[in-house]
Amino acid sequence: MDYVLELNDSDLSLHSGETLAYHAPGVALVRENEILFGDPALRLSRAHPRQINQHYLARMNADPLPYPVSNAANHADLVYLHLKQLQDLMRRDPGDLVLAVPAILSADQLGVLLGITQECGMAVSGFVDSAVAAASVSELPASVCHLDVHLHRTCLTLLDVGADVVRTGADEVADCGVANLLEGWVNVIADRFVRDTRFDPLHAAETEQQLYNQVYDWAMGQSSSDSEIGIEIGYRDQVRRVEVSRSLLEEKARQRFAHLSERLPEDVHLALSARTARLPGLTAYLGAQGWAYSVLDGSALAAGCSANDSSIRAEDGRLRLVSRLPLRHGRGPQSIVAPGPDESGRPTHVLCDACAVPIGADDLPLQLKESEAGVYLDADETVRLNGEAITTSRRLRAGDELTAGGKSYLLIRVVG
Repeated sequence: MDYVLELNDSDLSLHSGETLAYHAPGVALVRENEILFGDPALRLSRAHPRQINQHYLARMNADPLPYPVSNAANHADLVYLHLKQLQDLMRRDPGDLVLAVPAILSADQLGVLLGITQECGMAVSGFVDSAVAAASVSELPASVCHLDVHLHRTCLTLLDVGADVVRTGADEVADCGVANLLEGWVNVIADRFVRDTRFDPLHAAETEQQLYNQVYDWAMGQSSSDSEIGIEIGYRDQVRRVEVSRSLLEEKARQRFAHLSERLPEDVHLALSARTARLPGLTAYLGAQGWAYSVLDGSALAAGCSANDSSIRAEDGRLRLVSRLPLRHGRGPQSIVAPGPDESGRPTHVLCDACAVPIGADDLPLQLKESEAGVYLDADETVRLNGEAITTSRRLRAGDELTAGGKSYLLIRVVG
């Protein structure tokens, strides 16, 4: 096996062995005289919103583009032109190609993808589920839900891990991708600019693009643990700057993370791809919610394909999607975090008017949820937690105070 192409529109990646030869977002800027792909297109996306397309890799079909041009009339055309760029890289050192795909692509989409790669002249030797390949070289528990973020969704892949790694199910969480998170962060920072400088960076395409590029670099880099992010906008010979706390941006992201958490199966260990774990605030949110999770090595996918070459390659020439691979030990996750429920702080009763009502009782005036991970309160505009409005699902601890309907409720833990 010479190359592995990972189909993920937040980070389309080509691996040569375990070396990353190419990676870029699946974004295209469509003009009559040229089409830009990847980072160059992304950094012009706000300046040319009508000419940008961020859905062609996810849709993988012949649906027409909103603004077609002579050499690209539909989504499949954009996939073909983007992959042709990768084929140009592969010509320097020709070899076979394995396609690593998410479980949420349909059989029809896989057929379209195979047809496009063949039209590009790529010699495809195998199809493999990307989550199965990455997990096949990782130390994981017996039951796992693999999380991988895309541009506009998150893919959830259920895996059984034993002598083999087997895909047992899949789901997607829509509107919980990189693009959705970026949109929220851009709006938060734009509001801060209006408040602090009386200048709205979203009023002009030029300044909106400056803001978007800096937020994207911050979100994708994540090499800094600074408590604040500084954003500078230059406009008409004047530079304006604001500082926004990391905690404020992470709070904005929790609205998406709460939606994701609601879709996760209960009592399962989470395996996060490296790109997913880099999302600002996600691992902190999962830990606070009591989820046990692992962060997979960034090269796990390529390593899994290499270690299982003989199981993936279609020796008879008949390509099949491989969703079961032997487990190859020797490469553990980057980190394993298993917080579990904090029983010392888990509330057991609600105290109101000198009366302690057990959580779960029929006459409890609040709608609280219990699970093995803890006690939770869903988002509710009529309830305040420790004086703050509840905009996302929150895990509760003994000592928290809830206010609703003019009454206060103290969460307590009764021992013995």
